[in-house]
Amino acid sequence: MVERLMRAADRVRQKMAICFAAIATSRSETSKMNRFSEDPALGVLTTVAVLAGSPILLVSHDADDGGWQFLCGTTNQPSDGRIVHLAAILMVDPTVNEVADLPHGWIAYRHAIGGPWTREAQ
Repeated sequence: MVERLMRAADRVRQKMAICFAAIATSRSETSKMNRFSEDPALGVLTTVAVLAGSPILLVSHDADDGGWQFLCGTTNQPSDGRIVHLAAILMVDPTVNEVADLPHGWIAYRHAIGGPWTREAQ
């Protein structure tokens, strides 16, 4: 019985090691593709629709607190809002790196992923 438990514990440790290696690799890859000056662990605003696959068509870099918003334009209901790490946004859509230099108080929008960004002061 003890031997079975020890083998089971070894299998769990091996699986955990694989998971931690995958997380470290993912973080490393995200850091390489991150053009934002902020930490990839920064909390940013988005929507459930973006997390479900809707394209990010509007990015806002808030004037008051420097916060970032990555939106799809399909909802503005507060209940649909989510806070995620910047790294999660970069994994969903790495093309938002194109507006990483957006100044505070500006927005950028586009009509489709891969389309040109239009930038405007808010």
